[in-house]
Amino acid sequence: ASPPARKKRKRNQPGRYSQLVVDTKRKLGERNGSSLAKIYSEAKK
Repeated sequence: ASPPARKKRKRNQPGRYSQLVVDTKRKLGERNGSSLAKIYSEAKK
């Protein structure tokens, strides 16, 4: 149920942020639920 929600969120965010999320998600392998928090941290940077 996490992947679908993330996709929706990605669509709401700007293209630049979206790309960052995809990159981070790929690095994490989207296997951890904390990945979202990590993405947020990386995006804030």
